[in-house]
Amino acid sequence: MTTPPTFTRLLDWVDGRLDDDAAEAVRAHVESSETAAEAVEWIRSFREAGTAMPLETPPPEVRQNLRDAFRRHAKFPPGTGPVSELSGDPRPLRVAAGARSADGEGVGHVVLEGSGVTLTLSVLHRRADLVDLHGLLTWDGSDPRPEIVLSSPDPTARRVTRPEADGEFRLTDVTRATNEVWVVSPSASLHAQLDLGTDA
Repeated sequence: MTTPPTFTRLLDWVDGRLDDDAAEAVRAHVESSETAAEAVEWIRSFREAGTAMPLETPPPEVRQNLRDAFRRHAKFPPGTGPVSELSGDPRPLRVAAGARSADGEGVGHVVLEGSGVTLTLSVLHRRADLVDLHGLLTWDGSDPRPEIVLSSPDPTARRVTRPEADGEFRLTDVTRATNEVWVVSPSASLHAQLDLGTDA
């Protein structure tokens, strides 16, 4: 391949969504790249853990919170108001929904809700290409702390962390190109497209 496959491309390859030529190109790259091979190994273990989790209907209060967010969003012209963007992942069984506030004074906020988990991020704009993240993760159950994965088109820029016992975590020098977030544990799951905003 002329350029390394993105993390999303690796996911599509693992899930069998690529045509034969594209799949062969990714396979060849994975065989020749230790970094890509490690990413694929992680994806497969993540998939195995995720498919073992029971699917549950979100609690009524979660559905109501999301409906209210969409109603508030609908009242404002695009790009204005307290909620400037709503995002989600429409792929079956990989659903999350949330809201991103308008950035101001160098800080933006992202709130995402998945199955049994809520992720809140404060995005501190440090440089044109990097941000710091202060996060709070709340999840159902008493399972071990979930793993949080941030991915970008550059597989080598993937960041992985676990929250402290109180749910808080911090990551510094995160690439602004980060465009996906994953959270997984035996009782909670979340996968969503992510927009870390701009430093303007």
